Amino acid sequence: MAYVYKFFVDQCGAYKKEGDCYNREHSFPKAWWGGGLGKPMARDLFHIYPTDGFVNNMRSNYPYAEVDRTKEGSYKRSSNGSFLGKSKNTLPKGRVFEPVKEFKGDLARGYFYLLTAYYDRVKNWSSPMLKGDNFTPWAQEMLLRWHKEDPVSKKETERNAQIKAIQGNYNPFIENPEFVEQIWNNN
Repeated sequence: MAYVYKFFVDQCGAYKKEGDCYNREHSFPKAWWGGGLGKPMARDLFHIYPTDGFVNNMRSNYPYAEVDRTKEGSYKRSSNGSFLGKSKNTLPKGRVFEPVKEFKGDLARGYFYLLTAYYDRVKNWSSPMLKGDNFTPWAQEMLLRWHKEDPVSKKETERNAQIKAIQGNYNPFIENPEFVEQIWNNN
């Protein structure tokens, strides 16, 4: 299911269920990099997306990963196909949020961009997906796979151009997807 919202009109205030309203969300939670509007990543559009308010609340600050769906009732599923539950892998431990399949590559390229654009700051961030100034091995492997399984779409290319017009830069991993493998694949 796709959500349909009117921008500004349907922006979140209160919501009771999925589909009530949208909000603007940092895909890399503010709590992980310290928040604060004075920081450049606070307004960097390459990791800010419109999200369903109810689903975003469900996601909270959980890391992206793949949810174990082998035991019915052990996870939550949104109507658009996102999941919240325990990781299907040994890492990360605890609850994780799995985005819809069609958006996994977009998120991966956004994360590769963030770690490249803010490399000098990453070591001060706190995320279960990071170790020092890089991704943890499990996160890097997963993001590389998501990048391959969900290639750059026309919509993502158009969004990249629109963001470049607004903030003056582009995500090189959308413009040149081969850079992902060249930079992030350790093989």
